[in-house]
This record gives sequence, C-alpha cells and structure tokens, in this order.
Amino acid sequence: MFWLENTVPLAYREALRQGALIWNEAFEQAGFEGAIEVQQMPDDADWDPADVRYNTIRWSDSLGSGILGVGQSRANPLTGEILDADIVIDANVVRGFQQQYQTRGLDNFPAAEGYLQLCGQRSQAWYVQWLSMQAFGQQAFEQANLSQPQLPESHCADYLNSQHTAFGALALSAMPHLAASQLETYIQQHLVALAAHEVGHTLGLRHNFAGSLLLAPEQLNNTELTAKEGLLSSVMDYFPPNIAPPGVQQGDFFPTRVGAYDRWAIEYGYRSVTPSPLRWEEQQSLEQVAARSSLPEMGYALAYATDEDIVNEIDPEASAWDLSNDPLAFAQWQLDNAQSVWQRLNRLSVNRGEGYGSLRRRVDLVFNYFRSNTATLTTYVGGQRFRRLNPWGTIGVGLSQRPNQTPLEPIPAAKQRQALQVLNQRIFAPDAFQFSPQLLNQLPPDRWRHWGASSTSASLDYPIYERVLSVQGQALSDLLFADRLARVRDLEFKSNSEDVLTIAEVFESVYQGIWSEIAHEKPDAGPTAE
Repeated sequence: MFWLENTVPLAYREALRQGALIWNEAFEQAGFEGAIEVQQMPDDADWDPADVRYNTIRWSDSLGSGILGVGQSRANPLTGEILDADIVIDANVVRGFQQQYQTRGLDNFPAAEGYLQLCGQRSQAWYVQWLSMQAFGQQAFEQANLSQPQLPESHCADYLNSQHTAFGALALSAMPHLAASQLETYIQQHLVALAAHEVGHTLGLRHNFAGSLLLAPEQLNNTELTAKEGLLSSVMDYFPPNIAPPGVQQGDFFPTRVGAYDRWAIEYGYRSVTPSPLRWEEQQSLEQVAARSSLPEMGYALAYATDEDIVNEIDPEASAWDLSNDPLAFAQWQLDNAQSVWQRLNRLSVNRGEGYGSLRRRVDLVFNYFRSNTATLTTYVGGQRFRRLNPWGTIGVGLSQRPNQTPLEPIPAAKQRQALQVLNQRIFAPDAFQFSPQLLNQLPPDRWRHWGASSTSASLDYPIYERVLSVQGQALSDLLFADRLARVRDLEFKSNSEDVLTIAEVFESVYQGIWSEIAHEKPDAGPTAE
C-alpha cells in the first residue's frame, strides 16, 4: 500500500498513482492480483508521512536538491523482507523544463560543458581535467568546478535527465511535426515513468541500462506495438524522451507500462515457491525462471546491465540516455532533431513576453543535447558488447548449446566505421553547423540577478565559433582518448573476423573528416572548417 502525500498537486496525482499501479502487471505474472494499491493521504491526516508504518509518495519543493526523484526502502537485514518504502518526487520535474535547466546554472554554457565532461567520464578524473582545459580552455573548467565541485551520481543523473527532458519540451514547440498542445501529455507520461522507476527501486530492483534495447528505431513510434510490448524492456533504465524525427508520426514520449525484464525480475524475486525439504527443488524452480534469459527468442527483452557495467563505457549498447536496439541510429535521429530545432530557431525570434536571453538558452540547450548524443557515436569505436553469461548454463541451456557465445564480443568493424562516418558527416564536416546571422545577432544574455539565475558574466555577443569547437573538440578528444585507442588495438587480437578496424584507419578517418578541404584544395570551405 502506497499513500500519495497530500502535498502532491492535484494535476499530477493520477500520473504518480499510475506510476505505482503499473507494477501490478508484473506481480500478476508472479501470481498476485492487485498486489499494489495507492491511496490518497487525507488533508486532515493525523499521521506523518515519515512514519515507518506508511509507504509514501511525497512531493518535495526544493532548490538544488540534486535529485528529480528517489526511491528508498528499508529491509530486514536477516531475511531481506522490505519493511518500508518512501518515494520523493522533486517539484522541479514539472516546474517548467526550461526553468529547471536554468536554476541549476546550466544556461552558463562553460559550466554545462564541464558538467557533461564530469558526468560522462567520472571514472577518469585526471583525463577530464586535461580534456576540459584542452578542448574548452582553463576558464571553462574553472567555471565548471565553481558551479559544482563534486558530482555524485545523483547530480549527474539529474543534470542529464534535465537536459534531455528540457530538449523534448523545446522540440514540442520548435519542431513543425510536433504540437505544443502535446506538452501536457509529455509531462504526464514523464511523471508516470519517473514514479514507476522509483517504485521499482523500492521493490528491490537495480538500474538496468540495457532496458532500452527492446525495439528497433522504426518501431519506437508504433503505438499499437508499444501498447502491447511497451517502449522499453525495463523502466529501470535512464531513458531520454522518445522524440520522433522529422517525417515520423510521434508515438509515446515515455514508457507507460513496465517491460518484459521488469515482469521477469518481479516473478523471480516474489513468486511463491512451494516449500520443500529438498532445497535443490526450490532452486530448480527459480532456475527455470532465470533460464528464460538464455532463450534465443527473448532477444534483448531480458538483457541486463547495471551501474558497474557502464563505468568504463566499453559497451555502446549498455548506456544511459539511449533508446532502441540500434543506439547509433537513434543518436543520428536525435542529431536530426537538434538540427531541425536549430533550423526552426533560425527563422524565429523571441516569443511574446520573453527577452533575448531565452532564445540564447534555447540555442545552448540544443548544443548540449547535440554534444550528448555525439558521445554515443564515439563509444562504438573500440567498443565491445558485454553479456552476463553462466559458463555452465542453466536448466535446459548448457554450454554445448552456446559454443559461440562469450561474455565479451567486439562490435563489428562495419558498425565502428559507420560511427566514424557519421562523426565526419555530422560533426567534423565544414557544413555541419549552419546558423543565420539573424539568429546569432539576437543572442545577448540575460542581465537579471536573482536566486533562480546563474552568473551574468557571459559575453554580450554569442561565441558561435567556441560553441562549435566545443562539440568538435569533445568528439575528437574522446575519439583519440588513449584508452579507446588501446581498445582498438586490442580488438585486432580479440576479433574472429579478419575485418577489423585499425588505429591507422581511425587516424585516416579523422584526417579525411577534419582536413578534407585541405586535401581537396578548398581553403574557403567555411568558418567552422578552421
């Protein structure tokens, strides 16, 4: 039984309620009908939401909390029985995605650059310092440190969530094939998905960053399919909004039902097991559930990758903020969406009642979104898929039946070359970034000073060259990062195929992509070619 705290705004109570109730589908698979109930805390309740006897979904109105949502529970250390659970949703999640982005200081572009680097490469602190200074300058790194000297995981997840949801809200108003009237649906679906994720934690589930691999890119906006199968195999992933590319009818923005992995995990953890004096019979019953993950017909539906599996960013298919079973194609879609928003902004001025600083923040938001999706492309180079395999097999699935499966599998060379090609075409090409003078001359910063705004020390003019260089500099530095080149070298030994990507080929691709205008004697290729 969960109680919705009486501080939850009336407009969002049903979404949070549904976020908890959708887990009943998983419990039904485990043999329990109506396992989860949600009741409304009365306005005149004589009990406190912090009372251990009540499981609550609370609403927090705070500034700089470092979270958008958190689900915590207390368990009996001897039996593992979950005794109490409390979920907190931060009001910033719906206070307005643009305002949320601003109040965290992320309209300060150098600070936002530092955030992206610190969040994306937290395991390589020394490299982050060097990379920030080399690609963006000493001032950018110092401003990032001043803005947020320590970045625990919750802050990184909160920032990246803010970035992706803010871009989605902007896309609704800026992309011609989307409608601003869909914003309410967008917000409600986001709340359902956020509540479901946090409830999942209180039920004992960890993150599953392979949960986004369920559908092919072209299936993501098929509402008949997603209504039946779901948008993801697990709501325990960190997922971006599903923004359809230009020319594609928009489907669901966020998952509104739990996925196959969620149902499977709940069945394994909660199903009733017939007591037996022979412990192996109970174990066999659970192994029969676990064995489904090895069935070929399950595909990615039961794939699993948690926090420690994504630290080194080796597997491009085990990552936060991606979507579909082809993250490379999805990243290209998002680059298309970013370009579409930029084109729209090229033709628009500020909205009625706004200042030019709002337009500047929108342009910067798209730059950050563009850069975030660029990181997916570089991960493919030298990448390897990682699978959790039992070397001795499970019930009915022995090692002899999987002779060619290993825990680590190199990403095919063709896929790595495709990522390099996209980088060359979309990031390094002379015409990759096009902006109208009309737009660039309408981007002075705000000069308001108050608790909800960041520093007003930004330059009056818009440093477009530096913005483009920040995207290209990060991509180049990440692509030529020593660890990545070492993985490319090692894959020559680890690949069964004779077709492998070599370090020499990576450097040749970079040379052709960045200095192509010199090789083709086109010195007037454009300002970004410099």
